[in-house]
Amino acid sequence: MGVWPMEGARSWMVTGNSLWFFALICSIIWAVLLLFGVGGVDKNRRDEKNAKKRAMNVKDDRENRFRGVKRRLVSDGFDLFVPGSVTGWISTPPAFVGFATIISTVLSSKDIWDRVQ
Repeated sequence: MGVWPMEGARSWMVTGNSLWFFALICSIIWAVLLLFGVGGVDKNRRDEKNAKKRAMNVKDDRENRFRGVKRRLVSDGFDLFVPGSVTGWISTPPAFVGFATIISTVLSSKDIWDRVQ
């Protein structure tokens, strides 16, 4: 911002954004693993009395979780453009980075709203 110029500010900014980029890559890998079933579903239900009702609840819970994982995957994909453009690893115009940030914010806000409800 140039308010108090410092010697290493640019390198610190690039280093911080590269770490953010790698964290987003890890998040995307984890989301893909969850989509392919590595996370699994809680199968330690012992009461057989309401097995059918619980099966429907497990199915609904699983669908909701997959929906959230897919949303987070898309959000993280759009988020990659911000640190990628700062580090120079992804060459995009600033308008597209702004668009990607808006999309990511809207998707993340939906995820936060669902948790609050």
